This record gives sequence, structure tokens and C-alpha cells, in this order.
Amino acid sequence: MDSATIVITTKDRPELFAKALQSVAAQSVECEIIVIDDGPAKIDVAGICEDAPCPVQYVRNATPRGIIAARNQAFAMATGEFVFTLDDDAVFASPDLVQRVCNEFRFPEVGAVGIPLTDHYPDGRVKQRLPRLPRADEFFCTPQFAGGANALRRCVIEQLGGYSGDGRQGEEQDFALRMLDLGYLVKVANDCMIDHYPQHAGGRPPGLYRMNVRANVMMAGRIVPLPHALTYSLGNWLSHTRIAGLGAESLDPHIGLVQGMFGCLRAWRSRQPVSRSTYVTFRKWVRLWLADREIYGQVARRHGRELRR
Repeated sequence: MDSATIVITTKDRPELFAKALQSVAAQSVECEIIVIDDGPAKIDVAGICEDAPCPVQYVRNATPRGIIAARNQAFAMATGEFVFTLDDDAVFASPDLVQRVCNEFRFPEVGAVGIPLTDHYPDGRVKQRLPRLPRADEFFCTPQFAGGANALRRCVIEQLGGYSGDGRQGEEQDFALRMLDLGYLVKVANDCMIDHYPQHAGGRPPGLYRMNVRANVMMAGRIVPLPHALTYSLGNWLSHTRIAGLGAESLDPHIGLVQGMFGCLRAWRSRQPVSRSTYVTFRKWVRLWLADREIYGQVARRHGRELRR
């Protein structure tokens, strides 16, 4: 099997982190493990890493950099051909997960593998992010992936320079779109799962609409070609405004829009949009994925193969 690196980012959650690390150490294949403790932490996890049954590269940041920057930090250290990311509130649900996911990269058009993720909320609710698990014989694609439940080709990470952004969440769609511009797809892993134990009440983290709008506007400013960048930003703002309604979070989409616009202005000179054909294809695929996922998988794979030739 090709070599794999597991990246775990953590901060101030030693009990959760210990379970995440245990699930990684229990894998049936030997992996390089990199832990980024995004300080200044109240309680570091150096002792947990030292007591692990396998070698762990541990880095504690003197000042917090944010989860995206922390992942990029670990990407620069990784030596495995495939790089997995795992949040400290999640675990690999089976000891052969890494082996199974690495096997998904046998298809040359696959640049990333999204791993089906099940949320286990504090109130006892359970929710699976993807509508169903693909059968073992299916090539099931998705337009994007979750940051804490995926594996990436290291060569693709190097080509794209890692995740974009300034250390907050929501950079995965940006990465997936830039990856598509190179002709790579996101495949869904077969027959394996990540269990996620979110700590926030109510099913979503506070400020979610603000973070999502900000991330989408920033993505538009970085890589979406004009004039699509304007319509993409407006559409996301209106969508989240409608969902937020008139409750306590009603101002969040507007705050996110303003933050995203200022972020775009600061980063305008470094703007590197994907091609218009790539963006139009991506938007069509999102609609097709929502309408018929099986047809989407066939279309996406054919497109990826053509671009990889």
C-alpha cells in the first residue's frame, strides 16, 4: 500500500483528541501521524502524544493560526503520498479505514476522497452527512468534501499550495474547485465511515451563517471568474439570509458579507480565478448532484478522464 500521513488539528480538547489519536493508532497499516496543537492551549496534548503506541510528530503553536492554516502547516511536513485530515472531535470508525481509502486513489482522476461522516450530537441525535453509502462497486462522486473527513493526494496539495484563506473554516469548496481546474475529482469512499462528535448544541456551531457567507464571498474573490463572482456572492448571501430568518442569528449573514468583502479587497492583487468553463461546469454539477447523484458521478468521471489525458 502507498504511504499515508494523518493530520490531526486540536486545541483545548484533550479528551476528544485522545480518542481521535487512538483511532488513528489502531489502523491496520502504519501511518505517519502529525498533530498540530493550535495554541496557546490551556491544556496541551504533548503527554498524550508521547504515550501513543506509535510515533507522533507533535507541534504546538505559540499563537493560534486557525484550523485551515494549521492544516497547511502539517501539509508542509507530510511525506505520505496521501494525506488524511481528522478533527479532534472525530474518529476513524474502523481499523482498516486508511487502507480502504488509499485504495480509492487507484483511479488517476481522483484527487481527493471524501469520507462519509456521521454526526453524533450531544442530545442523542444522529445524522449522516451523505444521503447514503456507496456500494462497493460504485464510483460515487461529490462536488466537495468536509475538511475533517477526507484524504488528498499530496501532489495535488503541492500543485495548489494547500488550502486558501486566512485560518477560518469553509475552504474545502475552494480547494475542490481549484482541483477541478486541474482535472481532478472528489470521490466518495466506499464502505468506511468517520464518526463526528460535535460539541455545539442545536446542531450547528454559533456564527455558522456568518462564517459560511464570509467563506463563500472570500472564495468568490479569490478564484471565481467575473462576472460570476458577483452573482455567486449575492446568491450565497441571500440563501443564508433566508435560512437565518428573523431569529437571533439574523444579522450573521450580513456581517459575513461585509467581512468577506473587506477580505476580498485586501487579497484582490493575489486573485487567481479558475477558468470560466471550469466554474460553469462546477455549478452545473452541483445542480446535477442535487438532482441525480448517480448520473452526476458518471458525468464527472467522464469529464475528469478527458481532462487527465
